[in-house]
Amino acid sequence: MTDRPYGTQDPSQISASIPHFFCAMEGHLHKKASLIWKKRYFQLQPSAVAYYTTQGDAEPRGELPLKSSSEVQLHTKRSHGFSIITDSVALVVAADSDSTRKSWVDAVKSNIEALATGAGETPTGYYKTRVGQHDFCLPRKY
Repeated sequence: MTDRPYGTQDPSQISASIPHFFCAMEGHLHKKASLIWKKRYFQLQPSAVAYYTTQGDAEPRGELPLKSSSEVQLHTKRSHGFSIITDSVALVVAADSDSTRKSWVDAVKSNIEALATGAGETPTGYYKTRVGQHDFCLPRKY
């Protein structure tokens, strides 16, 4: 499975094709836990980043809510690292490559922007669908 938003071929096109709308991603990242880094399975949801011990776990091991005031910063002490900060809580993670980090950073920033702008409107050429508690915007194929 690739670390790309659902339904896209090129992660750099997210902002251009769906401005300020929610992205969804999943994949493995390394999470900083005290002094060590642990590989975890992450899911980016419209208003949270959840992580699991392994892919397929029923319940997340942890979750960081996203708010319109959340920030994403590059983490320079680890290759391909970045931090997601909400209020005074930081989730520090690292990807396996710069391109994967860029995809995650862009998607998280897009979700933060969507939260800040309300993201209530469905962009032309897309439709909204609900899965569980989460709303997603998917491209119309026809």
